[in-house]
Amino acid sequence: MTHVPDLAEALADRYELAEPLGAGGMASVYRALDRKHGRAVAIKVLHPHLQAAIGPARFLQEIRTTARLQHPHILPLLDSGDTGRHVFYVMPLVEGETLRARIDRDGALPAQDAVRLLKEVAGALQYAHEQDIIHRDIKPENILLSRGHAVVADFGIARAAASAGSEQLTGTGVSIGTPAYMSPEQVAADGALDHRSDQYSLGCMAWEMLAGRPPFAGPPAAVMAKHLTEAPPPLSAARPGVTRGIAAAVDRAMSKSPEARFDSVAAFAAALDAKDAPPADLSILVLPFANLSPDPDNAYFADGLTDEVITDLSKVRALRVISRNSALQLKGTPKDTGTLSREFNVRYVLEGSVRRAASALRITAQLSEGRSGATLWADKYGGTLEDVFELQERLSRAIVGALKVAITPAEDRRLGERAVRNPRALELFLRARAEMWKMDRPSCDLAVRLADEASALEGPNTTLLGLRGGLIVMYLLMGDPEGPLLSQLESIASQALALEPDNADALWLQGVVHIKRAEPRPALRYTGKAVELAPHNPDALFMRGWAAWQVGHPDGLTAFRAMCEVDPLNGSAASMHGLMLVQLGRNEQGIAELARGVDLSPRSFWLAMLQGFGLALAGTTHDAIAALEQSRRLNPETEEFGICDLLAAGLRGDRAGVERALTEYVAAIGAADECSAYAIAAAFARVGDPERCVEWMRRSSLIRGWIDYPFWSERDTLVSRLASHPAYQSVLREIEIRWQAALGTDNNLEHP
Repeated sequence: MTHVPDLAEALADRYELAEPLGAGGMASVYRALDRKHGRAVAIKVLHPHLQAAIGPARFLQEIRTTARLQHPHILPLLDSGDTGRHVFYVMPLVEGETLRARIDRDGALPAQDAVRLLKEVAGALQYAHEQDIIHRDIKPENILLSRGHAVVADFGIARAAASAGSEQLTGTGVSIGTPAYMSPEQVAADGALDHRSDQYSLGCMAWEMLAGRPPFAGPPAAVMAKHLTEAPPPLSAARPGVTRGIAAAVDRAMSKSPEARFDSVAAFAAALDAKDAPPADLSILVLPFANLSPDPDNAYFADGLTDEVITDLSKVRALRVISRNSALQLKGTPKDTGTLSREFNVRYVLEGSVRRAASALRITAQLSEGRSGATLWADKYGGTLEDVFELQERLSRAIVGALKVAITPAEDRRLGERAVRNPRALELFLRARAEMWKMDRPSCDLAVRLADEASALEGPNTTLLGLRGGLIVMYLLMGDPEGPLLSQLESIASQALALEPDNADALWLQGVVHIKRAEPRPALRYTGKAVELAPHNPDALFMRGWAAWQVGHPDGLTAFRAMCEVDPLNGSAASMHGLMLVQLGRNEQGIAELARGVDLSPRSFWLAMLQGFGLALAGTTHDAIAALEQSRRLNPETEEFGICDLLAAGLRGDRAGVERALTEYVAAIGAADECSAYAIAAAFARVGDPERCVEWMRRSSLIRGWIDYPFWSERDTLVSRLASHPAYQSVLREIEIRWQAALGTDNNLEHP
């Protein structure tokens, strides 16, 4: 494929045409520079024979119909036109690869990755189907992977070709759809096909993603005939080990009769989460090491070793390791490994003990297959405190070896790296971290002193700087003034990044600075890089989720879902996952997650408040009031729960109750947090106070940074009760401006 000189000349005032990127059966694609906006774009030019068959006017009419599709997993249309000789349309240039390239390179995808991508594609298709738009050509070539997430391309071109009808396309050599993924009704040229045709194609693609090859093979004509006459081979035979739920869902989506398929692609996506899913092959729960030392105060050392083993194993990307937050909650649990394996959806469970007497150490460890309880490996290690680094490395390497995990040279090197090399500094670090996780001010103050003492012994060290950064985050959560703390946090993160530019903890801490300062683009960059480097780090995942949630970026849901997998006992992760699901209209699943969050952390006013306005957003006001009142009954003396009193009063329409609940303390909570500010705005909206509603709406969005314009303009059902008020419209316009500046059409933000 070469340049088309007259096309370059015709578009020269708007676009600088660069190299060709590829060609398909319907169009050629060129890289170009959008002169006005200074951004890279992709220009797709219809092949002349297809242009003649369809007609420029009809093509542009159909392509404009698809331009109204605005969804995070749909590649948007930026521009289109007719130069007189060439019909074209313009899209963002996605720096990544296609799903086809990944399958061709790697073969079958890990089941977890495949299901995640399929659900993202299904979300895009469901949205389009609700607009009465059918894709007609779902295939791996039309799924772009932008930083690991699916973006569906080419919604318009197949629709435009279909609008021409089969007679006009005769002789062009173009068929609507691709043989390997065409539904039986497409093969039969059924003019009345509907959204279930896309579901069949998605099922074929799912089969290939999980099996590494398409369900039907052979020449195009033979493959098309098989779609009409042959049942697909069982996915469970092509991919042994795939869950029964996934296999059944894919098989049903590929039913020959549209009536036998799911009612919607959303239902297909939901079925992929079947409850009978066995754990991923490479997943492990590290139980807290028992402290067998004569001195019970040495419990911090056993907990610290548990944490260090979790950290080591998390360096292996192929392993899903349950986080320390969830693992340490199991200290002393009476549950057997089989029960824990099922509850945490892991295949392996590691148990161990530590005995310390003066400087002598003895460590034992046992690795079991969770469901059966069979011991796979066990060993004992002895030495002194001076040997702790060697013992830790030997232990971690032995576990990886017992799991038969193939590790990269870089992962092998990281397993040998010790975060703190001075034995005394390590002991101080472990003590400081144990104090920090008590999450009260005296303990955090002690942790600061211990961390300073460790730093004096160790010198410049990213792990100790990360500990200091984590302590600053704790003080922020306690409500200390943000300004000085953020300056300290920025300095600490900068020092750590100067020592180690790819340190995930330093990156997410820098992300916190930008989140708190309502600076979305750098917040997304830093947290995105942190998750890329440490995909199982729960702190990085939460901050990535938060930064993305603030602006409605699709990574938000993905990050919170991933955090729920590695930190399943974290109430905040469950609640934010649930809130995002409700915001996206997936109410049943979202409400369940919001309830799970409160069950995990019943003393958290913040999670109770999230559940309240999440239920209200889902349209269940009575349930919202009941949940808020129940949380207050469980915490009758806790001043923070005044925010729940305020929201409940607002939902009841009790203006006097709202006024009583808005104490100086509750107002301070709202001033420091965008979700709490939204709850106050919602309460004033319900009691008909537009001025104070808009005041808190402004604080939630423009001051605290929740500028998810699609939410505020389309999905919010609480504050938007006052949408006709001029001040509301003014704030909404400013939200849109900031949101566009943060994201615009470019979700592919570069890393720092």
